[in-house]
This record gives sequence, C-alpha cells and structure tokens, in this order.
Amino acid sequence: MRPFLYILLLFFTHLIRASLVFVFSFFFFTRLKEMEEEAHKEAAKYETELRQVQEQMIRIQEDKAKLRADAQKLAEENEKMIQHANTKQKLQYHVKIKQENNSLREEIMALKRV
Repeated sequence: MRPFLYILLLFFTHLIRASLVFVFSFFFFTRLKEMEEEAHKEAAKYETELRQVQEQMIRIQEDKAKLRADAQKLAEENEKMIQHANTKQKLQYHVKIKQENNSLREEIMALKRV
C-alpha cells in the first residue's frame, strides 16, 4: 500500500505545483497586460505632446522666416537711406527717378495714341 500512497503524494504535489504555476502565470500575465495598457496610454500622451511641439516648432520657423524677410527688407531700406545721405548722391538718385518717370510718361502717351 505504500507505493500507492507515494504515487498519490507525488500526484498531489505535482497538482499543487501546477496550480501554483497556473495562479502565478495568471497574475503575471494580468499584471503584464495592465503594464502594457499603461505603456500604451503613456505613449499616446507623449505622441500628443510631440505633435503639439512639432506644430509649435513649425509656427516658430514660419515666424522666423517672416522676421528674417522683414529684417532683410529693413536692411535694404537702411542701406538705401545711408547711400543717399550724401547730397550729391541724393541729387543723382532724384535725377535718375525723374528720368524714369519721364520715360514712363512718354510710354503712356504713346500707348494712348495707339
């Protein structure tokens, strides 16, 4: 009868081990699934923040380009003003503009005649 009890004891020992493994696996996989869901939520949050930062970066780059264009325009205007600080240069500039105006008037008159 002893071998029967020994076999029965082995059977229950294996059954208990298998039950413990099952319970451990169940809790382990449940916790693993919870952690995975938390990671997905956190990743979604960071993706949203990333999109917001990227949009802000695009707006900043657009503003930067506009400011550079404005700075370039102001620099050109400033350069024109500095160039014409000399009275001789101012006169030459005005003479040039008057010549252009006169030639444009002549063109307009010619076109009106046609």
